[in-house]
Amino acid sequence: MLKIITEFLGLSKEEENANFKESPLHMAACTLLVYVSMSHNGFDPRERQAILDGLERCFRLPHDRAEHVLKRAITFEKNAIDLHSFTRVINLHMDQDGRQDIVKFLWQIAYADNDLNILEADAIKKISDLLGVDTRDRIRLKQEVEAELGLATEEE
Repeated sequence: MLKIITEFLGLSKEEENANFKESPLHMAACTLLVYVSMSHNGFDPRERQAILDGLERCFRLPHDRAEHVLKRAITFEKNAIDLHSFTRVINLHMDQDGRQDIVKFLWQIAYADNDLNILEADAIKKISDLLGVDTRDRIRLKQEVEAELGLATEEE
């Protein structure tokens, strides 16, 4: 996924940090992460931290820039009418593997508070459908995250 994002931004690793531009891809992905996190009982601090950690790791953003992207994504999510504008950006700039990486990231956020809520699972299903990630892959990605976290796999 990092290679795809770097190619999309047209930057080398060194240029990436020196010439940071708020990418539509960063914003779209982060807004979807916020959407899943806020789909029940507000924004859990553990989910917020997992989003920041993921932005820093997956997009190689310095902490202050990850914070900036997250703050803007929260605003976008609160003002969004639907998810199509965000999923469209991802669909335009990422292949199927990259979209599956986003869905896996969504599962990681949903499990960050050690409790998968039905509203989070429904939000991920909706986003997966919009990203063209089929049910089999969505469930496989969920099971991968559960295995990474040492959780018992539940049937969907």
